[in-house]
Amino acid sequence: MKIDFHASKVNYTEALDGEIVQVDFEEEENDDPLNPTKAYLHISASYEFGSRVPVAQWFDGSDEEGGVEVECFKVTQNEAEIHLANTRIFRISYEAVPPVINKIRSFLSRDCREINA
Repeated sequence: MKIDFHASKVNYTEALDGEIVQVDFEEEENDDPLNPTKAYLHISASYEFGSRVPVAQWFDGSDEEGGVEVECFKVTQNEAEIHLANTRIFRISYEAVPPVINKIRSFLSRDCREINA
């Protein structure tokens, strides 16, 4: 299943000196995190607990799911393609700051395969 959206918000955050990493692609900020109405893809890893492969949580416009590993990715300056282990493919366009995109690319390349690398 392919999921396409434009993210108006793209973030990269770390906690505990990089032991916890989270990447957010959000269509728009959801007013109620328990009942989202806007598409998003969150990718995270908790290295402090031994998790090596980033996992995804998402809302595709109708269903919210999560806990699926990221298999491979391609991140460019204005677009990301993220493939999950359950055959979902996210194609996300955005306008982000280059340092944020570089951090996202570096994070995903630690433990995921890059598409056409």
